[in-house]
Amino acid sequence: VTNRDGARYPSPQAVLDRLLGTLTFDPLAFARMAPKQQDEALRKLIGIDVTPIEIRRGLAFERRAMLKKTHAIYEAQLLALPHHVDAPAAEVPMSVLSQAMLQAEELRKQAENAERVVENGQALVTGYESRKAEIATRVEELKEQVDRMQVEVSNVEVKLDGERKALIASHSAAQAARAAVPDINVIRQQLIEAEAANVKVRANQRRADVLAEVKARARDITAQQEIIEEAESDKRRALLEAKFPVNGLGLDGDGVTFDGHPFAQAGSAEQVRVSVAIGIALNPQLRVLLIRNGNMLDKNSLAAITK
Repeated sequence: VTNRDGARYPSPQAVLDRLLGTLTFDPLAFARMAPKQQDEALRKLIGIDVTPIEIRRGLAFERRAMLKKTHAIYEAQLLALPHHVDAPAAEVPMSVLSQAMLQAEELRKQAENAERVVENGQALVTGYESRKAEIATRVEELKEQVDRMQVEVSNVEVKLDGERKALIASHSAAQAARAAVPDINVIRQQLIEAEAANVKVRANQRRADVLAEVKARARDITAQQEIIEEAESDKRRALLEAKFPVNGLGLDGDGVTFDGHPFAQAGSAEQVRVSVAIGIALNPQLRVLLIRNGNMLDKNSLAAITK
């Protein structure tokens, strides 16, 4: 295939493909296309490729949907978590109270040991006093043993005096040991209150963590919403700057429009006029139209095509 200037075309089919557009021989096919196909044909005609914008918007839309789900999960967790206004700022150190409990137990044991010494001393004193009474009674009965028993009485008195002194000393030590024992019940109650406070502190910390996640997801959602709005703005700007073959023709997110309404809602004459104009605009080099099923057209449609 050659042209009148002598240029040669090694691929005749490629020449024909360039001469014959998608709608050249049957422009009314545009009116019969599905909305998505109409949208693609018109974009090809006016040279608008919003695919990157659509991809960017689609990705942001998907991310926003996913973030909304995550945000809803964290919000649900936040509502389910308790918040204790009376909780301290930090956990009570349980180890200190536990150590105090151990020390109190040790002091209690020491006090009990001291008290047992007192009890044993008291038993000894009581025993010696009883023995002294028996000896005194027998003195009257056993005159012949007075000397021997008197010596024994003296010995008992010496021991008794020693034990009394030891009893006084051990009694003082026992009192001092008992006074050093703290109130274990108070420490036990402190442990219970500390654990309850710590539970509240941990619950508040968990709630604060979830609240931070809620705010973070909300910021992410806002960012994705801004991306979506920016993509939609870019798309509207591109469509506004595009040059359409017919006044009133346009594109929106759902497909081709005419005078602001879906193309499918346009009248028959308007659809014919738009379809023919698009067919010619797609390939103005070969101005030939072949209307399939032309016998189905009425006079008004034929007049519109002729015009």
